[in-house]
This record gives sequence, C-alpha cells and structure tokens, in this order.
Amino acid sequence: MSIAFTDFESNIMRLLIVALRFQGIHHEFPNQMKDSQDALLVRGILREYAIIQLHNFLIIRNDLLNEPNFKKLDDVIKPLIQPILDNQEGIKQMRHNYVAHIQERGGKFRTMMNDIVQEHNLPTTWAAWSYFTGLAWFYYGIVDHNFKAETDKAEEKYDAKVGNAMSVSIGFEMEDVNKKIQDLYWPIALELDKQGLKSTFEDKDLEKIKKILSKK
Repeated sequence: MSIAFTDFESNIMRLLIVALRFQGIHHEFPNQMKDSQDALLVRGILREYAIIQLHNFLIIRNDLLNEPNFKKLDDVIKPLIQPILDNQEGIKQMRHNYVAHIQERGGKFRTMMNDIVQEHNLPTTWAAWSYFTGLAWFYYGIVDHNFKAETDKAEEKYDAKVGNAMSVSIGFEMEDVNKKIQDLYWPIALELDKQGLKSTFEDKDLEKIKKILSKK
C-alpha cells in the first residue's frame, strides 16, 4: 500500500484529529465547573484550546468543500455547525490576538478582548464553548459514517507513517514533580535574596529554606 495521502485523505485525517480533541474538550468542560481558582483556570485553558481547534476546524472544512461528494453532505449537515460559522470571525480574531498569539508584531494591546467580543458578539460563557465543540464533534461523526472507507484508509496510512508512539522519560514520575521544581527553585530564591532581588517567598520562608539547605 502506498503511504502517500490524497488531498481528500489528508483533509479527512486532519478533521479526525481535531474531532478527537473536540471530544475531549466537550466531555471535560462539565468536570471543571467547580468553584475554585484552579478549576477556573482550567476552564479558561479549555476555552482557549477550543478556540484554537475551532479555527482549525473551520479551515479544514473549507478545504474539504473542494471535494464534490463532501460538499453534497455538508449542504445537508451545515445547519449543525451554523452557530460556529456565525462566530467564525470572532473565533479567528480571538485566536490570532490572544490565544495562539498574544499581541505579536507590535500589537500593543490596541485591540482588547472585550473589543473582539463586542464587535463580533462572541459568546463568552463556558456553556457556549462546550456547545461549539460538541457541534463540531457530532458533525465529524456524520462525516465519518458517510466516508468510512476513506477515513479508514487515511487512518491506516497515518498509522503506517507515524509508527509506534514514542515515550521519552524525563527521569522521574508525577509524584516527584514538585520536589524537582523545589530543587531548582530554592537555591535561586536564596541567590535572588542575596542580590537584593525578590522571589515569591516571604522572608520567614527564606529563613526556613536556608536552614533546610544548610543541612544537606
């Protein structure tokens, strides 16, 4: 079997990759609705990731529309993603200015988040982004059912090219992460204090750190 992709197989594979990401985002949002600062930060990260993947989705769909048979299907199922299409410019602007890129090329915060939200009437609630990703995920499900043979062939070629998944260890496990950060950070915190600069520690904490390190 040739491993070279046709344009359609490549685009179907691209759609599958973002669809799997949508599945994860859509299912994870409800699990992060706790009333805590950490959960709030995770929700924000999920929303930003949703914006990136929705922008990818819109580009991939446009590429797929060059295939007549796909366009025939899309003409029928397009209403399913109309809420996403209605917000595509806001998604694009938020992605370009605040998510994938943060005010690059001399942006200097001339355009603020609220400007994008107001100009494009872009929804901001957590439910909106779970909704958008869910719509895109179900859209892919319909595509997969109608182009199953093409999707299977694209996956087979992709798996052949990518080979076995790589796993590169950093040399320690999850439970060791904070200790490893501490080993690097504590000596730097003491050096900052020595040079009259500030770390995130208060003076009383620095004294404790000095005593602990002096015993090593």
